[in-house]
Amino acid sequence: MRHCEYKKYLSSYVDGQLDPIQESQVEEHLPLCRSCKVEWEELTRLKTLCTKLPEEELPQGLHQRILNQVKLPEKSTHKGLWLKRCAVPLAAALFIFLVSKFTMEGFSSFDKSTAPGSQISGGQADVAMAT
Repeated sequence: MRHCEYKKYLSSYVDGQLDPIQESQVEEHLPLCRSCKVEWEELTRLKTLCTKLPEEELPQGLHQRILNQVKLPEKSTHKGLWLKRCAVPLAAALFIFLVSKFTMEGFSSFDKSTAPGSQISGGQADVAMAT
């Protein structure tokens, strides 16, 4: 670590939240860097002052008033979310299935007896096709 890169660790160091390796690195660094040492001293004094402050009692009902003002998310917001995520892939899969089915079968399942003009017999078919 470079000099003064340690500043970001000073608050955690004062609060005792660093792992042992980081803690020892900060401890080795403090005597070498005047800027970090000054900031460490200020943070230590601030922490000491904060611990001496009296604990204030919250006004009665404050907790409930806060809860009343906070809008809780509706339970139905996640309902149907999986359907929205799956709709496009499902539609694409259905489309591919239908296209491949008709391509593979070559439209052979098409019933020729119900096709237009299939009821016309003999010479009438030739006339119908010519027009």
